[in-house]
Amino acid sequence: TNTQCAVGVVALFLLTSMMNHSCVPNAQVRNQEFVDARIDVVATQDIDKGEEITISYINMGRNAGRMARDANQRRRYLKQTYLFWCNCKGCCSSSCCC
Repeated sequence: TNTQCAVGVVALFLLTSMMNHSCVPNAQVRNQEFVDARIDVVATQDIDKGEEITISYINMGRNAGRMARDANQRRRYLKQTYLFWCNCKGCCSSSCCC
């Protein structure tokens, strides 16, 4: 018999792992296929010297659905999944409880 095995890839990218979440991020993670053992983080707007680079831990793109538009739903998801209550400007501008 011919047995095939699919190899799963798991990696820890030290600098990327230190980036905090924002629902209004100034950078985006690209190339998550890890083909060449690297990950690309690309600025989505101008970032000032000393400004924190943030990425979104959730899909906030065009096809993101209701969660991208509903701050309370995003906050609940982030609390449940990542164990923090989001206080970014995207959540606090649409919520009274920051």
